[in-house]
Amino acid sequence: MTSKGEFNPENSNIESWAIFANKSSGKSDQQPQDIQGVEKINWQIVQSQYARIDKLNVLASLNPSTCLKMSRLARGFDEIERFFLVYHDAAKKHLSNETNREYAKEYAKVREKFERLIRKFVDDHGDLGHEDLKIDKIDMDVFLTSENTKLDFLVNKEIILNTVLNKALYIEQVKKFIQDNQELILKEFNISFSEDITGIQIHFVSNDETHNKGKMPVFVSFYSGEGRVFKCVCKPRSAIVDKAIISLFNEINVLHADELSPPHRLPTYTIVNEFPLSKGWKRSGSTGEISIWEHVDGKTVEELVNPSKDKHVQSRSVGRYIRSLKQSPKREMLVQKLQRMDAILTALNIGDLHWQNVMIRDLGTDNPEIIPIDLEIVEEHEGTLLSSGFKKVPVTIRSREKDLIEQLKKKFGYSIPCRLLFLGTQELGGMIGLYESSEPLARKLESYVEEKFEKQEGDLQSMFLEDTLNHDVSYLTGYEGKLYFGLIENQRIVGQKKKT
Repeated sequence: MTSKGEFNPENSNIESWAIFANKSSGKSDQQPQDIQGVEKINWQIVQSQYARIDKLNVLASLNPSTCLKMSRLARGFDEIERFFLVYHDAAKKHLSNETNREYAKEYAKVREKFERLIRKFVDDHGDLGHEDLKIDKIDMDVFLTSENTKLDFLVNKEIILNTVLNKALYIEQVKKFIQDNQELILKEFNISFSEDITGIQIHFVSNDETHNKGKMPVFVSFYSGEGRVFKCVCKPRSAIVDKAIISLFNEINVLHADELSPPHRLPTYTIVNEFPLSKGWKRSGSTGEISIWEHVDGKTVEELVNPSKDKHVQSRSVGRYIRSLKQSPKREMLVQKLQRMDAILTALNIGDLHWQNVMIRDLGTDNPEIIPIDLEIVEEHEGTLLSSGFKKVPVTIRSREKDLIEQLKKKFGYSIPCRLLFLGTQELGGMIGLYESSEPLARKLESYVEEKFEKQEGDLQSMFLEDTLNHDVSYLTGYEGKLYFGLIENQRIVGQKKKT
């Protein structure tokens, strides 16, 4: 059964897709007032299906072959959806009377057939045009939960279809941006090849969260004829905060020794955040916000610790990892670097530097570095998370350093847009894909907004539901005293800075 408005053409003719989309153009972006509960979720599912039409049409212009595969993937769910109703009925009877042997036998028979159908679906759609686009068995197991309702099925179906389509579309958008601007990118990083580029590879950063319709960081590798490789990271967001902090680190590093706290240099690297057309950059509006980062050749705590031996690796901070090292001059150096960086970033209210957002480089040398690779989150109360589990030692920040820090700090949320946390990304990440979480998340956000801002009108639950159906982690943006849900350009203002 296919819901009204869902992109499901009867043939594979790309031209017919635009016609189908035009017929659906009468859709309403305005949610009916006073709908709640299941009705609200169903409305969001329909809007998600309409949005998928638009995405498929964009993908058709970039890579028709992959678009065809995405269309067939959506059609492939029809048979699974029809059989789910049979499975749901058998599971319901079995759960209502688990001692009934006939019900148990019928349920086992139907479940086995459903599992075969899912395996066939996975096999039939194993090639979606890129090695990062895979429908694996783990994803599909959500449909086998015996307590699933029809609504559960529809939500999980939307999440899977959107997750794969969002990735497919973003890969093509990034690929076009990189190909159109490859010479300028290499120039920004002072890379020169003696021979022409022979290939470009793009891969998603594994286990990273997604935002803004499934966008996530990607590794980009340039290969030259002489066998050299240049790597960078392309992130689907503005890096204005991160770049400002790295610039601050540069300014502090060149201060006179008398103006510095402990004498270790702060880590720096290159971030390209502006792409002016006047300098030859080519931009496609569909790419959205983008920034290009120097590839840091280091390891996260997760990579340094053996997860099979440390079951609590996800709760580990860089501080906990350093504390676990044997006493040595190298360990003492890392402690000093950690404490100094923590003091500076705490003064800036930078947070969310959990185990995935920090790398350690050159650990096998006498001068290892601690390098934060995600500095976008401003959080006033939770701290940086760098030193979690590690006894903090006060670090004296010298007056000139303080001046530079305060100059930058005053710009956050006003002339410099920044992301704000109302929950930690680890906690938010645990709610991804759970539509039941949209209402409690909306209440938590309302409390956060009412404490710090003047609340503006807006259906927060629907905003969270939209992110849920795209498997996205929700976030807030502060700019010019206003609080936005997600991107500023979407103009979803949920709060205004209180007047003092």
